[in-house]
Amino acid sequence: MIKIKKLMKIFYLILLWQLVFVGAYGIEIPNRVIIDNLEVIISEDAQAEIGKIIQGLNKNPKYFDAKLEKMDLYFPIIERILKEQNIPDEFKYLCAMESSLDPNAVSTSNAVGFWQFKKESAIEVGMKIDHEVDDRKNIVASTIGACKYLKRSNLALNNWIYTTLSYNLGLGGTKRTMESSYVGVKQMTIDATTNRYILKFLAYKILFSNYLYKNKRKYTLLEYNDGGGTGFHELANRININRETLEIYNSWLLVKTIPKDRPYSIIIPVDSVQKEKVISILGLQKIENQVVVEPYQEPKRHWWEIFKSRDAEADYNNTDVPIIFKNNGLKAIQAKKDDNSQKLALQGKVKFKRFLKYNEIRSFDEIIPGKYYYLEKKLESAHVLYHIVQNNERIWDIAQQYGVTIESILQKNKMEEGEALVVGRKLYLKYERPEGELVIIEKVNQSVLPETREEKQKTEDTINTPKDIQNKTPNVVDSTNKSQNQEIELTQTIDTNLFVFHEVMPGQSLFSISKLYQTTLDSLIKWNDLDGTSLKLGQKLLIKKKILNQSQAQEFDLNEPNEWILHTVVEGESLYKISKIYGVTVSKIQNNNQKVDFKVSLGEVLKIKLK
Repeated sequence: MIKIKKLMKIFYLILLWQLVFVGAYGIEIPNRVIIDNLEVIISEDAQAEIGKIIQGLNKNPKYFDAKLEKMDLYFPIIERILKEQNIPDEFKYLCAMESSLDPNAVSTSNAVGFWQFKKESAIEVGMKIDHEVDDRKNIVASTIGACKYLKRSNLALNNWIYTTLSYNLGLGGTKRTMESSYVGVKQMTIDATTNRYILKFLAYKILFSNYLYKNKRKYTLLEYNDGGGTGFHELANRININRETLEIYNSWLLVKTIPKDRPYSIIIPVDSVQKEKVISILGLQKIENQVVVEPYQEPKRHWWEIFKSRDAEADYNNTDVPIIFKNNGLKAIQAKKDDNSQKLALQGKVKFKRFLKYNEIRSFDEIIPGKYYYLEKKLESAHVLYHIVQNNERIWDIAQQYGVTIESILQKNKMEEGEALVVGRKLYLKYERPEGELVIIEKVNQSVLPETREEKQKTEDTINTPKDIQNKTPNVVDSTNKSQNQEIELTQTIDTNLFVFHEVMPGQSLFSISKLYQTTLDSLIKWNDLDGTSLKLGQKLLIKKKILNQSQAQEFDLNEPNEWILHTVVEGESLYKISKIYGVTVSKIQNNNQKVDFKVSLGEVLKIKLK
């Protein structure tokens, strides 16, 4: 009898072990999981609770298979965005838990879409909700919005488990339940008393991670971002797929025509046979890597539409047919030799003032052959994620290349108007630069001419500090313990006629700064009393201006040479930037250099009057 009781006890323990550690569906429930840099230890009683949740998810095989099929379908898109936004990959299961990946899901509290956002919260994280569009039902837009919400919460909580809970309770509600000792921890333990929302999230991760991507998918979802101004009927005919299917996967569009105010991610479901054909037709392989350019079919025009005036007849003839394309989804015209802005506006059939506004140029700006000029308003977001600044590029060049406004580039990259572009800088064009991410400078191929011995000697002679200002050279207070955004204090007065300040930007070194101002490392160290320690972000450095000597003044036919300096234009500089360096107006620089426009060329020497 005693042996039977012992055997029954052992059998009961085996069943309990299967329930807790393996579960009803053959899934082993681990005693710990890793989410980013946080190790979550799962106690035995928490494992039992998670096992019960998994049992509930497995009760209906049809429901389980349908949910898994949607995960296989949508997760590749979600995973890509989470990676781009630096959110742990595990949060894809949060989306599945919230809505079962149903774009039309609506909760009792009127939360809508894939990530279950209420209208106010969705607008707060940048989603568009109006009579045309509901971004909550768009897998791309809503996932980007969810990433912004999660980033904001984790910035305050510094704990991904509690950040998960904040998605249910809100940031305020989570703070009230969270112990301060858990902020920023690298390891924490959860038990059966932990909020069920957390346990359910872990159950989703543990269960579905064992089955994800193991079944053959019927469809693959393609993202198409260049459909502005078209409707699903037109797009469906173009790629030869069912219009109703296209509408089902894009229920975010509430009108017949896709708006043109920004790129919208259109989801196109295709099977293995359709995939390559649709990719080829839409040029989807180009969208993330390069500009999408599609030929634009100019409608046939009657002779009376072309020759409306004598001026038009003089500018337009049969041998001068305009080259009109769709560039980045926008109607654009390619400039040819000897073209001017009035002629391009006429050929593109837009009002002259609108043409100037669309392209952010002035009437006297030179038209560059080969460049695209837009015939309609540019976008606020590009089709590509980012652009690496190349040699001699201006922000206007980049804006024109991708069909976006200069203002949108500045806003997305948290730049100020007139801020110089650094070669190699990563500019975000589709989304805003992630919070907390420093400016990224990548290496690009640059052709740098070696400095000759004579040029080097001349430079050193020019930058040697004159005796009459040696006593004015300040000692810079050590900024090691200063905040990055705090102003650096100076112990002595600076002669601003002789020195300018340079604020150290992300990615800059003494070497790159010396090249920027065409001086030497030794001079930078000497002027700023540097001790060899690394530069700090936001640190201010003194840069000595180059004063004209008598021979240079005679060469430029200038009186009182000590009141003038020469400035050699370097990469990324504009007249506005140069005017700020020397504390003079743009118009004065123009007048002193007989410039009729605002353009400067790399290596151009400008005369700057100090007083």
